[in-house]
Amino acid sequence: MLDSLYRGQSCDEKTIAGMFLETSRFQGTIEPKKIKEWLSFLEGWVEVDTTCQSSFEPKEILDNWPVWKALLLELNKDKNINKRRASLILLVKPVRSSPDLRLKDIAFYNLDNLKEEKQVLITKAVSWLLRSLIKYHYKEVAEYLKKNKDSLPKIVVRETMNKLKSGRKSGK
Repeated sequence: MLDSLYRGQSCDEKTIAGMFLETSRFQGTIEPKKIKEWLSFLEGWVEVDTTCQSSFEPKEILDNWPVWKALLLELNKDKNINKRRASLILLVKPVRSSPDLRLKDIAFYNLDNLKEEKQVLITKAVSWLLRSLIKYHYKEVAEYLKKNKDSLPKIVVRETMNKLKSGRKSGK
């Protein structure tokens, strides 16, 4: 069923597949190579994010770490911008839910590789992942922002600084 929805023609089909994946009992049974396959059919933030944002728990990723790490690194270097976005968004929930250093390290590695991209599809994902890292890695995010403020898009710096200062994206 998920294969059929992901191969569908409409954004609605692909979004429904992502929502079903997030709320289903399939968690822990989906092989990372299947995620890569499905990402080939997704385009734009709605389709990518509904599949990647909240579908995978830290334990699920860490229990199969070598395979997930390889996938995250591969997606991060892909010519397809949607897969590069996925390399960041797949880490949002795990880094917000776990202090595991493997997740933090790959998040910063992937951020470093994409921080200079100017497409909003990437810049917003960079900002989101940095803000998600704050919960368990406040000091590292502050240091990263200070070190990279000139190479990061200004909106990323602003949103992450606001989150560091106020605990919220907007700073209000």
